[in-house]
Amino acid sequence: MTQEFTKAGFVRSYVVPALLMFALPLAGYAFARYAIGSSDAMYLEQLVQSVERASDLPTERRQELLTFYRENVVSALCAAGDEGRKALPTRAASRICGDYEQLGWIAEASLGCMLLGALSVIVVLVCAAIAFTSRAAQYASFIVGWNFLRLASVFQVLVQGFIGVMLSYWLTAFFFDFYAIKLIAVVGLLALGAAFVLVKAIFTRPNDTLAVEGAPLVRAKSPSLWARIEGLCKRIGTTPPDHIVGGIDDNFFVTEHPVHLASSTLKGRTLFVSLSLLKRLDKAEADAVLAHEMAHFSGGDTRFSKKLSPLLSRYQTYMAALYAGALSRPIYYFMLFYRSLLQLSIGRDSRSRELRADRIAAKVTSPELIANALFKVAAYSSYRARVEQGLFAGTRAHANLDISERVAVGFTDYARGPRLGEDLGARAFPHPFDSHPPLAERLHALRIKVSKQDILGRVVATANDTWFSEIGDAAAIERALWDAYEARFRTAHEQSLAYRYLPSTPEERAHVERFFPSRNVPGKKAGTSALVIDCEKLRYVDWPRAVAWAAVEKIIAKDEPFRGRILTFKMVGGGNRQTLKLPLRKLGIKPNEAAALIQQYFARYLTARANTARTGATVQATTAGRAA
Repeated sequence: MTQEFTKAGFVRSYVVPALLMFALPLAGYAFARYAIGSSDAMYLEQLVQSVERASDLPTERRQELLTFYRENVVSALCAAGDEGRKALPTRAASRICGDYEQLGWIAEASLGCMLLGALSVIVVLVCAAIAFTSRAAQYASFIVGWNFLRLASVFQVLVQGFIGVMLSYWLTAFFFDFYAIKLIAVVGLLALGAAFVLVKAIFTRPNDTLAVEGAPLVRAKSPSLWARIEGLCKRIGTTPPDHIVGGIDDNFFVTEHPVHLASSTLKGRTLFVSLSLLKRLDKAEADAVLAHEMAHFSGGDTRFSKKLSPLLSRYQTYMAALYAGALSRPIYYFMLFYRSLLQLSIGRDSRSRELRADRIAAKVTSPELIANALFKVAAYSSYRARVEQGLFAGTRAHANLDISERVAVGFTDYARGPRLGEDLGARAFPHPFDSHPPLAERLHALRIKVSKQDILGRVVATANDTWFSEIGDAAAIERALWDAYEARFRTAHEQSLAYRYLPSTPEERAHVERFFPSRNVPGKKAGTSALVIDCEKLRYVDWPRAVAWAAVEKIIAKDEPFRGRILTFKMVGGGNRQTLKLPLRKLGIKPNEAAALIQQYFARYLTARANTARTGATVQATTAGRAA
């Protein structure tokens, strides 16, 4: 169920994480200023002691030097160049000023990042505010915001990477008088990795292909449907679609994106119709839905979507790159903040467009027909989702799914029960990112008031004359699409069962072994076997016995000098002595492949164990509830 949106939730989910962009620069600036100030105090004390211990200095000269060093801190003398450095001890001047110079770089880079971050916040808020004024302004503001943030984020990633590398040295060096080469190397590699994925994302073209499961409904085989749609378009005042595609998804939509079907690509205006829903809507109700979709053509909604969607896809690809780079993750959260603000404006505009399409469809047909169609579509979609969720939750492979038949047979009982009201009520408070208004808002805009009993009557009303019967080969098209869908559904369900079973029967063991068969990993010498692994245990040739996955607490991978990558198996309930080591270099496959294979089988066991525990807890709770 979608939770009701709140301003506090938005701040918690998007605003607070966005502020992480300032965390590293703020820490860098604070450390650099503290280190410079502390160093100034330390060097002043040393210089004062040095002057006071110099017995050959006249009193007047000693006082002059003391006054000079107290009025001119060492960092300022270093910053003054050669003239300032002459006032420092010759042997230490170069090293001391070099340290100050590096701390200055940290401070300047951090300050630059914070100033750019503040500017980015201003740009984001201004662009977001403009986006709410109109659709044209929304597009223009996004172009400006996206191009600015793309450049700003590159600068932030590069400079914050530099700050991170510098701090990895200076924090330990300043506070503990040592530096860790490995720490510096790790942070440096993370910085380079973040920069690499970001540059790659700039030149990566996202895959925004609109792939649709369906079949073209050609005019020759569905002349009445085409004629009806063209008639609706004439009344609305818009150009009819170039293509109609029939499918089994539980919705209707229009688009001007190229639509990629299994065997062809459709360009121009495309209308997608749900064959499954057309069987449940009578012609008049379906006309209301079709008029609603044609109204999107008349309002330029699909044209705007075609223009904006590629930019959103590029933005999403760029965000994914920021998320992939560990040091760039804070920048990702800031970019996500802007994306969320933009989505608020897009969602508001989309909802107003949906209400506009409802108004136009109501004029062409009637408000009552729109309401009937809304209830039927929402009810069918909700019940189909429940049926599919129930089938996927099943603990045995399904010989026959027959999803469409199950929906048809059980739909009336579902509609007469309490779940229909629950499902329709769940749509009362959509998230503001949703493109469709809540059902209650759409009904209110149409000035339709209905009781619970009235909803039931509208939902279960039988459709006698449907457009489904006017579509040539509709039954064959629908059956073929359902067969393909159910084949994919069955495969996904059977794969999930392999992750759910802790095999307790031969049948369950056989099912798991379809996806996790026993594997024999060779040793370095030809013809030898070094490791045998299956869904329940693994056995390494140098171990005294096989080890069940149930006995393994965790697996730690570590590279050791001269030994390569070692997997250490920590046993359940044991101390440090109850461990087993597996040197991957002794296996006849690449270490990374061996480690991935072992982790895959162990992860399957952990997932199955968690599922079994969760299922057991659910059963106990249900039993207790019944007893009460």
